[in-house]
Amino acid sequence: MCGGGDCGDPFFIPQESRCSSNSTVCGRDGRTYTSECQAHANYVAVDYRGPCRGVGIDGGSCPSVTCSMTQDTGCVGVDSSGWCCGRVCGGGIVMAWSTRWLEVSSVVLPHHRPLTVTAMMSSLAALVTVSECEVRGHLTLEGHLLVLVTPTASHSPSPPPLVSAACVVEAERLVGVIRARSPRLVAALPAAALTLAAPAHTSAASACSIRPSSGLFVAAFLVMFLVPKYISK
Repeated sequence: MCGGGDCGDPFFIPQESRCSSNSTVCGRDGRTYTSECQAHANYVAVDYRGPCRGVGIDGGSCPSVTCSMTQDTGCVGVDSSGWCCGRVCGGGIVMAWSTRWLEVSSVVLPHHRPLTVTAMMSSLAALVTVSECEVRGHLTLEGHLLVLVTPTASHSPSPPPLVSAACVVEAERLVGVIRARSPRLVAALPAAALTLAAPAHTSAASACSIRPSSGLFVAAFLVMFLVPKYISK
């Protein structure tokens, strides 16, 4: 699965979202977009205004970056190494997919072109049931899909705590949908290819902040697959 901007995405469905189209922005995926609107249309959260020019270490700030779009750092949210402007308020999910399911999706869906992150995010957006929440997402350096379930742009830059909390609950519901292989998920190509999901959000006071990483998937795999098999013996 490749980035939406790289593959001529035939499944592109822009999100309706209040945004600014007059300046470049750096996405949370480390790519520069011509405008906030373009980033949102590709389901990518914005890190800061201007072209990408810095990499945060362990969620730290970047000396060359002004974080005018930073949200409340005390909220329940998602942190990730590489981001310059801190956590994103709302729920987060780290996901992995089945290559076999992706192959099936590429045959069933029209055009028979490579599936993109944008197509996957568009499919996931259809599963969100809370109107005040929207999804953003991108591939991590480890090759997993990081999905952010955040308050809509109408609540930016300081979403009400209740709205952020609702998005956290919605993210956890989506984790359950994927783990249970819900019929609604299976019918939602290409999201049906998603076979593993784990929450990626934490409270700001958490001593052990969970960041999207391969270690998270190892733990999730052990809990979901190996432990039940061991107990059943």
